[in-house]
Amino acid sequence: MQNSTASRYRGGRKGGYNNPFFPKKQPTRKAKKSPIKYVVFFLLCVGIVVAASEYPGFHITQVNINGAQLIDESKVGETAQSFLNKRTWFIQNKSSILLSKKNLKQELQNTLPVTDVEINRDGLNTITITIGERLPVFRLNYPPDHFSVIDEDGIVVFAEIGTTLEVPDVMEEEEEKNNSETVSDDTTTEEPPTTSVVECIFCDTFTNLTLITASSTPPSFWKSGTSTLPKSTVSSLLTIKDRFNSLAIPVKHFTITEKSPETAEIRVQEGFLVYIDLSKDINAQIENLGALLDREYPTAPRNVRYIDVRYGNRLYYQ
Repeated sequence: MQNSTASRYRGGRKGGYNNPFFPKKQPTRKAKKSPIKYVVFFLLCVGIVVAASEYPGFHITQVNINGAQLIDESKVGETAQSFLNKRTWFIQNKSSILLSKKNLKQELQNTLPVTDVEINRDGLNTITITIGERLPVFRLNYPPDHFSVIDEDGIVVFAEIGTTLEVPDVMEEEEEKNNSETVSDDTTTEEPPTTSVVECIFCDTFTNLTLITASSTPPSFWKSGTSTLPKSTVSSLLTIKDRFNSLAIPVKHFTITEKSPETAEIRVQEGFLVYIDLSKDINAQIENLGALLDREYPTAPRNVRYIDVRYGNRLYYQ
């Protein structure tokens, strides 16, 4: 009998038995929160931001420029003002408390030939922009009327298209192998290639020599910030310039052709040409050049048309 009662009791619990003295608590349902208050809060924040950007008391009215020596300060100011007069989404860029210094810095670096930009707030209505300029080292000419000024990285500082270049007629130099002289007995090396000669164009402000290239790249695409020549090539040309100065044969201009980009044709102030291979040891080639000048042409003016030092200890000259 007891077993039967226990069985019924267990069966009752298994079947969902409810004790009237200890009622089972029903789970409470969580009330759904209305999204309206979140939407209202978001719109309120947006309204505050928009109102802050529109309030004239927070607008940037003065831009100070530091570090501009080669670049016109007005150009930097115009670029900054152009950015400040725009909107990012619905927010005015000229709001000092909402100004994105990162975006303004990027705009200046993309537009101007600068290496670094620092932006500081000076009160609610003034910002100070300090720039680090790219220093020009060569004037890269593309006859007849295009030129750009490049820095030591081969980056264009600025480019111009106009009629300011005065390029004379091309002078073709007919080099005859039979008339050439050589330091060694081996005369199997080909004569140096003929290249165009263009008068040097100096600019007292930013460069002291001319670099001419026969690149097929249209000069109209040589805009500020564009890469023209490899940094290694520009570095080699600067080394040549310094070493030639130490030999008392200042460089008048360089010529690099697209056909032979590893060969630098160098016209010195005295008028003769020097051929150097940029892919080989430049210092060794210049040492050989100096030894030849000391032995064969110790004093200026030197009666020589060209000297080719590209082939190791075999020097060719005429």
